[in-house]
Amino acid sequence: MRCNHKPLTALGAILVVGLIGLGAVHVTAGTTAIGPTAPQMRACLAAHQRVCNPSAEATRVANTQEAQPPSANPAYLSRTIAEARARAAALTPSSAAAPATVVVYSALMTRPDFDALTHESDNAAMNAQRKIWVVTVHAPMATDGSPSRAAEIKDVYSIALDAETGHWTDECIGCAWLHQNQ
Repeated sequence: MRCNHKPLTALGAILVVGLIGLGAVHVTAGTTAIGPTAPQMRACLAAHQRVCNPSAEATRVANTQEAQPPSANPAYLSRTIAEARARAAALTPSSAAAPATVVVYSALMTRPDFDALTHESDNAAMNAQRKIWVVTVHAPMATDGSPSRAAEIKDVYSIALDAETGHWTDECIGCAWLHQNQ
């Protein structure tokens, strides 16, 4: 069963993620009107290009720490803090956070290691050299739902956090990416 994996980005206003076939294509929009009917966007998507507006992509990279290489002497979040942030993310109609007693597994890894673990395409919004904390929490989490589908409560969720900034980079509700601490 394929997980409902969602890459997250800090500058979502200038990013558009289009799914083509089974792969994700990262498309960066600029200041001009752009959408799925714009000829340039259609051509870019048809060519499976990752970046359709190099100027907007350069601006995004310059203004998003996760898109840049890691610091020379990075200070990483501790395992305790990464796990606490992941537990705090649990959201259901009856709870705002997972209790400290739930089962949690975590691992500090590189982005390519994460991509291999999850069998998903890479998150183009993040520099591949950066380290991330991957955390799986065995606690209820509500899906977003949609106009045609009610939100569901899943019994496990996993998130990835940039190890320097603590910003979420990926999430999957209903997925257990880890089955033990690493």
